[in-house]
Amino acid sequence: MRKRNSDDLPIEATTRLFEVRGLNPWENRKAVYEVVLRSGRSVYMRMDSTNYSNTGRMVVLVDSQRFLLHWRADRAGLHAHEANGDPTTWIHDYKFGLAAKGFALGVENPVPLATVGCRFNTNEHFLADLLSRIDPRRQPASPVVTFTNGITRTLWLLTNGASSFPVECSRDDSQLLANCCGLPGAPPKAPLRSPTAGTNRTDDELESLWPWRGSDMSQSHSYSTLSGTEGWPDKVNLRRFHCC
Repeated sequence: MRKRNSDDLPIEATTRLFEVRGLNPWENRKAVYEVVLRSGRSVYMRMDSTNYSNTGRMVVLVDSQRFLLHWRADRAGLHAHEANGDPTTWIHDYKFGLAAKGFALGVENPVPLATVGCRFNTNEHFLADLLSRIDPRRQPASPVVTFTNGITRTLWLLTNGASSFPVECSRDDSQLLANCCGLPGAPPKAPLRSPTAGTNRTDDELESLWPWRGSDMSQSHSYSTLSGTEGWPDKVNLRRFHCC
């Protein structure tokens, strides 16, 4: 397989929809994504179709460091300890070896996408919004990313230098997630939506409503500017939680 050095690629080219397949009538359709790692190796992830709600299941292509920043913003989150780690600690996750084996299976058996949510912390958002109205120099509250599943898979991708990767989320959370973490010009998509989805909007219609398409999101949303050394956002000093 030809390798591509991710350092030579624009971030928008480091993750792509590889194919939607399921040719046999007894096989569920799946959307397969290719993710290019720092080494140039490609790994593959998938979203499987279900018997319902495929139109409401969205995929967002996220910038790894912006995603990490907003995951770390969940200061009291159940997995705050993992969020505030780095590659030297993530490799000791008890399922890290299983994630490595899963990604090694290649395009014939892609790894499932992580499922995440994105929301504002109600109390912090209210206080930050109030203070920013009093003092315009203050930054508004930052959305937080939460996990339903797929933490170790995500840690493996971050450790192996994936500049971007796909995640699954609900339609309700998809636009906020893409706003704060998504790749420029890549609005949320429902790759497994039914062609007979009735009154549900198609991806093309959703894209026409997407206000940040093609824009430089790092400039439009200054609260996502990253800091720190060696390309990692600053760590947050948090209470440590046991990984479950």
